[in-house]
Amino acid sequence: MHLATTGCAANGTITLAPNPVQACNVTHTGQGTVTWTSNFATAVEIHISAPNGTLLPTSGLSGSAATGTILTEGMVLYLQNRSGGLPLTAAIRWRR
Repeated sequence: MHLATTGCAANGTITLAPNPVQACNVTHTGQGTVTWTSNFATAVEIHISAPNGTLLPTSGLSGSAATGTILTEGMVLYLQNRSGGLPLTAAIRWRR
């Protein structure tokens, strides 16, 4: 058997735990752990609040990272396929 991955579209998932995030402080912000996976990508990034928003420090094509106490109501996290310098898009996102 021969398997070919040429032509397969890159895809992925992004989740946040806990969900919902508790925001019990005076600034109404919370923290969580972002977990992501990617398939057929060679480089990924996670951006906060917009496709070109602040970059969440992460490493690897799949993994997890703590957000710190930055999460707010309505915030969106964007998993970006940056393989070969691809442009930033709103294709894969998590919304609180």
